[in-house]
Amino acid sequence: MVSMYSVTDHLDDLDELRCRETAWLEARHDELTREIRRMHAEDLKVVAILDERGRSADALAARDGITVRAAREKVATARALESLPHVAAAAHAGALSEEQLASVARLADEASDAEWAQRAPNISPVDLAKMVRTARK
Repeated sequence: MVSMYSVTDHLDDLDELRCRETAWLEARHDELTREIRRMHAEDLKVVAILDERGRSADALAARDGITVRAAREKVATARALESLPHVAAAAHAGALSEEQLASVARLADEASDAEWAQRAPNISPVDLAKMVRTARK
């Protein structure tokens, strides 16, 4: 069931947040970021199982409102995480952004899984993407 969130609710929420101190807002943002990352990691598990059951990336794209390319990348990340338990755990803990995770899933293998789980949270998404491009060459 879809909840009815009105324009008034939205404006009331904004007004309530404006009354909060900056430190509280930053802490709340950090909490929400970790939870979003955890949910993304959980979603990738679901995507991996849907992929096993023959659900296509095209169908995922249509359902999620994303491009087919993005859906295929999501499926590729989900598949890779099955053999990268340390990286998957780091993602589930909220240590990796979606961008970092997509890149590290391409860089890591079973032998380097634990190392990448430690290193990747401290590397910018741009630098990880460069590492992926370099590794392909």
